[in-house]
Amino acid sequence: MHKFDVKPFLEAAEILVAADETERALALLDNLPALQRYNPPQKISNLKKEIMSKITIANDLLGDKREIPKTDEWAKKFLNGTMRGVVLKGIVSDYNLDIKAPYIFDVGPGDFCFALGLQAEKLTFTYSCSTLNKDAEAMVKDRLGSRYWDSSHKIQIFPSIFVAYEIIEHLHNPNEIRQIFDREFMVLPERVLLSTPRFTFAEGTPNWRTDGIHHLRAYTPSEFFVEAGKLFPEYVFTYIDNEVMVLSGKLKE
Repeated sequence: MHKFDVKPFLEAAEILVAADETERALALLDNLPALQRYNPPQKISNLKKEIMSKITIANDLLGDKREIPKTDEWAKKFLNGTMRGVVLKGIVSDYNLDIKAPYIFDVGPGDFCFALGLQAEKLTFTYSCSTLNKDAEAMVKDRLGSRYWDSSHKIQIFPSIFVAYEIIEHLHNPNEIRQIFDREFMVLPERVLLSTPRFTFAEGTPNWRTDGIHHLRAYTPSEFFVEAGKLFPEYVFTYIDNEVMVLSGKLKE
């Protein structure tokens, strides 16, 4: 009988999860020789179960206190201190110079630092978002006041910006981004902004058993560019290199 050593598979899977390559780790644990696929070793089954149990699910975000809006000072610092914030601020500023107030639709806004940062910079815009944390959304809606625009209005405002920052690496199916996009916009917006960590972010997640697993995959610049083209073929993207990569899309003429 063919001799099978489970140890290299377990070790490699651990390395992949720690590097935020969760999907690849699970695929590796499924990619065993035929006999072990038919009758998986208990250690393989246990590790798969443990990984699956630590992956963030939608319910985890409903009351996530990390998404509670922080101070205007923090939001302004984050806006100006991150490449994705600088790119968004530059586009909004350019619209304002043309006496235009863009509508921003933000997917998975976290603690709403960009909307609050733009407001702190006294820029003119309207805003809505797709978030699971309704308590946090209620707080930011109160702070933004008239800038917050109920997206259920079904009346499109021009110009419009679709923002999906730091979301694609969390989704089991990246096509969900396009689904949200198509639900929100009756007419294609002028701009699409995307971001994701370049390779494994920082030190990855070596303590995933205690900290949980938030990223399902990591992207190379070329992989991210290709994925954006699949999701939004109507746009021409410019790549901005950073530890958190940004793709700035303009609607094709």
